[in-house]
Amino acid sequence: MKILFLLTVFLGLAACSPDESSAGNATIYYIPLGSHTYLPVTMERIETAYDRFGTPSVSSRSFVRLLELIDRSGPGKLDGQLIRAKIVLPDGESIFIDNLGGVEMSLREAVKLSDKSYSEVGHLLHRMTKERTSE
Repeated sequence: MKILFLLTVFLGLAACSPDESSAGNATIYYIPLGSHTYLPVTMERIETAYDRFGTPSVSSRSFVRLLELIDRSGPGKLDGQLIRAKIVLPDGESIFIDNLGGVEMSLREAVKLSDKSYSEVGHLLHRMTKERTSE
């Protein structure tokens, strides 16, 4: 199952045409893990409620490590009212992470990050994003 997940992600990345401007980069909308919000942050709302944003290369060490941590996680569920990160892969597929460590990706059942992985994922997401600038 784990090999299938990574294979699916990398095959999806390889399917992107090389002339796309964002080919090879993911898009991350992120509210720091552990943060509390006044209003629920849903899958739809994260793209307007985020604090941090980034477009890391999917081949970067940090991004590959992020996928490894998700892949190693056991079964779990995602709380759709506590979304803290949306990661859009170059093929358009999205990965969502909630404030409790739940992770959901469309081609895979939801998983739950261990406490250690949750902490590391938070550091990786922080490293791959920058503070939102005023619009």
